[in-house]
Amino acid sequence: MVAHLRGGGAWRIAALLGALGAAGLGLWWAGQHPLGPGWAVVAFIAIAALAAARPTGSVVVFASLLPVVDLGLQTGPWAAEETDLLVLATATGVLARLAVRSADAGLPSLTRRLAVFWLCGALVLLGGAAPVWGAAPPAEPGLLWPASKAFVWASLLLPLWLAAHAGDAERLAWRWTLGQALGLALVGGTVLLELVGFSGWPLALPGYRAVGWFWEMRLGGGAIDVYLACTLPLTAWALLRERPGRRWWVLAGLHLLALQVLVATQSRALVVAAAVAIVLLLACAARWPTPGWSRRQRWRWALFAGLLTAQLGWGLYMGSDLQQRLATSAGDLGSRLQHWGRALDTLADRPIGWGLGAGQLPARYGAVPGEGEFPGRLEWRREGQGGVRPWLSGPLSDPRIGHLFGLSQRLYGLQPGGHTVRWAIAASQPATLLLSVCERHLLYDRRCQWRRVQVPASDAGASPAPLVETVLRGSAFERDGWLASVRPAMLGVSVLTPGATVRVDRLELWDTSGRQRLANSDFSDGAARWVGAAQGRFEPWHVDNLYLEFLLERGAPGLAGLLVLLGAALLAGWRASRADPWSAAPGMLAAALALGLLGLLISSAEMPRLMLLVWLGLGMCLQLKPKTSHKVRM
Repeated sequence: MVAHLRGGGAWRIAALLGALGAAGLGLWWAGQHPLGPGWAVVAFIAIAALAAARPTGSVVVFASLLPVVDLGLQTGPWAAEETDLLVLATATGVLARLAVRSADAGLPSLTRRLAVFWLCGALVLLGGAAPVWGAAPPAEPGLLWPASKAFVWASLLLPLWLAAHAGDAERLAWRWTLGQALGLALVGGTVLLELVGFSGWPLALPGYRAVGWFWEMRLGGGAIDVYLACTLPLTAWALLRERPGRRWWVLAGLHLLALQVLVATQSRALVVAAAVAIVLLLACAARWPTPGWSRRQRWRWALFAGLLTAQLGWGLYMGSDLQQRLATSAGDLGSRLQHWGRALDTLADRPIGWGLGAGQLPARYGAVPGEGEFPGRLEWRREGQGGVRPWLSGPLSDPRIGHLFGLSQRLYGLQPGGHTVRWAIAASQPATLLLSVCERHLLYDRRCQWRRVQVPASDAGASPAPLVETVLRGSAFERDGWLASVRPAMLGVSVLTPGATVRVDRLELWDTSGRQRLANSDFSDGAARWVGAAQGRFEPWHVDNLYLEFLLERGAPGLAGLLVLLGAALLAGWRASRADPWSAAPGMLAAALALGLLGLLISSAEMPRLMLLVWLGLGMCLQLKPKTSHKVRM
């Protein structure tokens, strides 16, 4: 037994225990899924089995599913997210496979690069959790884990994937690139459906910003921008180094789709970051001699470049407001500087270098009446034996912004004609509410029915409130397109009265066919299907600068951890690129650089799914090592 442990048996036992722990936690969370515990458990087992059978293939599956595996707009707040289940299922399978390997395979040894990754992450985690032990505790302690879990999951997956690839970071990077390409195709498809549904054709729509499957943007932010910054440089490098053939055509078509997505986001920061990354990739490609192209190859690249140019020209001058947004960048920078100044004021009562705590910035920033205040707040409270109820608040002081936030539920297939809302809402003071049903994906209304209603003062602690019926007015939602029947819509309830808070006991939506359209209308299933969504005044939820947000929430240690990790990843990617310009390193380097630049104007710290992508990308880039063999120069 002792010899077995010395030969690697201890690692195998640790891997087995880890697999059992990940499986137990994941299956427990899956069994509590608000929408379908059964299918969540089945999906968990299937992904774990696939990861156990093909540990290296789990990288591709994980990267391809990550952008579309979040159902947060439907589930509402609960103990976990689909991303957590994907991480635990992947870890379960890979750990199980490592546990049954031969003893000499073992688990990954601690290298200096992994040590740097973990050390930087420890600074980020400790900086975010330090206020718990300080004199001023966090305003919302429940957000510490959601805001910190991304690095915990990344620190679990990265060494397991390195072990599955026998420490070959190059192979790992290429499989990650393949998964990102598949994920980008899925995101592109969802954006095209979104554009077709709202405009009738799959081209960028003026005045409309596409968000795809990134439900985090229900509170603003640049989730899809961060995803594209992580993905586009990798797939662009795969296209540059691919010889013309079937795979080249597939990658070329993917980039035509990706450019459409990029233009549809109308993100100025993303355009700049992507352009810098592409220039870097072209410079890396130009450093290495390549065989002469045939006439057919030159025609293929010329056709591809022409299509890209035409598509970009349409997007800039005809199909979107990106050109106007670029022209107003200087003026927008002034308002952004004011926003950053207000955010820095939240540290006025903190010692130098001490942050607010992970996930705590919105509660401090938006709670101050004035220009940066919340347009509304949603809180779920337990009401004795009656389960949980949503308590919805209006703005603190500005009556003009209450309509920009509300309790919402996603709808599909609105029937032409009027709609009726039956509601039971209690308020401790007279309040004005806005009830609305709008054709909306996440951010922008297309057509709406709405009605303002008055809620008299009553005992908000009593239950239940009386049921009231209100007929909505506005568009008849007549069919105006071949995808009109599947166009997404949202019901929203907003408190317009400053300082007012109401308790919502029941909400029903009835159409002209006599159908009740809302799920969980009495909140008997908790928060399932319900979520708080904003349509403007996004400043309280994110500070539009990744580095400033790390400083505000995680203090000097957290910011130092981020900067050291980013710098180390860039240095490692640069060294590996110089040694072998046709390796995976230039793509990883360009992705890290794009993220670093994008972070100057966009923050993703409040988005666990996107931060997981960021940590994994930086961690993989950090693991790349220069290849010194003479074969790479032959």
